[in-house]
Amino acid sequence: MTEEVFGEFTLRTIDDTPVLSLTGEVDISNVADFQRALAATPIEDLIVVDMSGVEFLDSTALAALVRFRNASVARGSSVTLVITNALVQRIFDITNFDREFKIVRRLEDIPGLFPKA
Repeated sequence: MTEEVFGEFTLRTIDDTPVLSLTGEVDISNVADFQRALAATPIEDLIVVDMSGVEFLDSTALAALVRFRNASVARGSSVTLVITNALVQRIFDITNFDREFKIVRRLEDIPGLFPKA
């Protein structure tokens, strides 16, 4: 497994599935690193953005994520988010982006991500 680090964000693969892990606050102060990480994410059938370590995201980060999702879907990919923080989930609920993304509570809840041995 290889990892690439973009500031506070880490891109890795789990069984050929790209997983971009975010931590802390994702906002205008680090959105450039976030956009670089998104741009480096390979287009596969499934792309996972693990936001379980995110405490807050602002509109610039949300806009970057939505643009990434739209471009990925146009290429035939699906984007699944892992969200555990109630405040972050509320941002998706209020903006109705919870309808645009598949959202799960744990990486283990993503079907097929961890193949059975």
